[in-house]
Amino acid sequence: MAEATGQAPATGGGPLQALRRRRQRISSAARQRGIYVVPAIFTTTAMFAGFYSIMTSMDLRFREAAWAIVIAGIFDMLDGRVARMTKTTSAFGMNLDSLADLISFGIAPAMLVYHWVLRSYGQWGWVAAFVYVACAAIRLARFNVGAEEKTEAVYFLGTPSPAAAGLMMTPVLLHTKYPEFFESLFGIISIEGTIRHPFFLGLTFFCGFMMVSEVPFRTFKDINLKDKKPFIVLPVFIVLLAAIFLYTELMLFSMMYFYAGVQLFMWLVSGVRPRREALPEGADAVPDPETDDDEDEDEAGNGK
Repeated sequence: MAEATGQAPATGGGPLQALRRRRQRISSAARQRGIYVVPAIFTTTAMFAGFYSIMTSMDLRFREAAWAIVIAGIFDMLDGRVARMTKTTSAFGMNLDSLADLISFGIAPAMLVYHWVLRSYGQWGWVAAFVYVACAAIRLARFNVGAEEKTEAVYFLGTPSPAAAGLMMTPVLLHTKYPEFFESLFGIISIEGTIRHPFFLGLTFFCGFMMVSEVPFRTFKDINLKDKKPFIVLPVFIVLLAAIFLYTELMLFSMMYFYAGVQLFMWLVSGVRPRREALPEGADAVPDPETDDDEDEDEAGNGK
């Protein structure tokens, strides 16, 4: 009858048509689940730098491993900002950034310091390295589930994970650049670039526990660079830039420990803890309440 009347046979309920509709739905869902490539490239580059640091640490190439963590910090600082500037923030990007931070600022610094100094302490050495990695993972997990509230001030709760990684790896850079300084300061014996001193065993535990502490760390999000500043700011910046260029390792070491020392000192002296006013992930800067939730993907350094 269908041929006699010139009408096409009804196939809407056939299995072939149902399969086609199912493929169309899957294809549409896949397009909706697509990722923003630009910020993901920065995050993946930071992850690669962290992985490279792990590999070079196992080869006792400590200087390369430490600089790889520095590079990871730079790209981790950029990925969230690029995502916001291009309006490509997403939950996928935030979670990918957290996983990259665990590699670059959790596992990589622990492996670096383990092969550099902790291995000589046997079981205590790997326990200290594991405690650091575990604290970094807890910090990232706490951030991902949104355990912290956002309030008016802009602080990190605990040491940001990139800053903790900086506290761990800048002594390595300083040792590779100025070995005589370390030998005179700590009285250590260098063997194939490794050292042995209990200070660094304690430092590993300290950095790990500080990441999950509630000591407030300024994010400097409230500094508005668009406003006019005193003229002295420009000469100071030029001098600082020249010092970083001439004494890179020493300046990185000084800035990291100055930042951490000032925050801890202010907390101890004031005795007043701010309200829970920051997300705990160091690589992801805490959003200012006047901005939208897109700030969640920022780090810094930082991974966040």
